[in-house]
Amino acid sequence: MNIIGPDNLLFGVDDVGACSRYLIDYGLDPVGVTETWGTFEGLDGTSVTIRGQDDTSLPPPLGITASYLVLDGLVLELMHYSAPAAAVSFQKRTMNEPGLTHLSISVDDIRATATKATEYGGEIIEESDVGLALFIRDPDGQLLELLPSAYRAGLPPKPKVRRT
Repeated sequence: MNIIGPDNLLFGVDDVGACSRYLIDYGLDPVGVTETWGTFEGLDGTSVTIRGQDDTSLPPPLGITASYLVLDGLVLELMHYSAPAAAVSFQKRTMNEPGLTHLSISVDDIRATATKATEYGGEIIEESDVGLALFIRDPDGQLLELLPSAYRAGLPPKPKVRRT
């Protein structure tokens, strides 16, 4: 199965008239336009539908806020959904489930980092303490494995990236 492309994209907009003019100016053909909604078609048959932001047929907004933490080329994206219907209840994950189970991070002082996490609502998983590593849960329940900074020195070298 191959996805060829989208058939229709739906957007809630502040000003249907201004958005309609914009889409027409960029070459989309209006196939149905009123003061409160419009559908515009491209040469390949795909379409864009716009509706006024207060249109009750639109899904509710997510109220999303994203923060990006960057360190040495790693970007960690943290997302918060403030809309009541947008967030689902937390479900504790275990290590043997498919998908992302935990993040491993190296720290200077495992115990001090774990203790600091509890000050922000995190939890230390004491039974995970094997001497080398310790698991904690952040305030949202994500598992984090705390490893000593020296752990990184024992990892194999990063592979060289070939640019073609």
